[in-house]
Amino acid sequence: MTRQGQSSEAYTFSVNMQKSVIPNVTLTADGSSTDCFYNGTIFSAVLYTKREKTYPAQTATSPSSPGAYPPWPYAVEVQQVASGGARVPDCYEMVNGNTGEHVSIGTVPDSQTCQCIYQNYGT
Repeated sequence: MTRQGQSSEAYTFSVNMQKSVIPNVTLTADGSSTDCFYNGTIFSAVLYTKREKTYPAQTATSPSSPGAYPPWPYAVEVQQVASGGARVPDCYEMVNGNTGEHVSIGTVPDSQTCQCIYQNYGT
């Protein structure tokens, strides 16, 4: 827990992961399906324990399925960042659901990143 006792008090975590993406365009000459991996992707989150969320609007409903977790009532920040580099993306032909031959498509420069960010507060 960071900033304990303050209005910015939060749980934070970060996980290195291999992000898998199935391209919506053909990357091979024969039109085979491919799966691309963004190695070294970082998934991180901040779960605030005192800062109120402003989106989505507060509702009085509770989860309807048995065993469902109640929605987190406070602000959150979640992001996934994939950095460029050697063999990023690292793509492979898919054959009957199994990983096949490497597909060379070039790489994303080290200086470039792709970010997906979500937060449920502020503007």
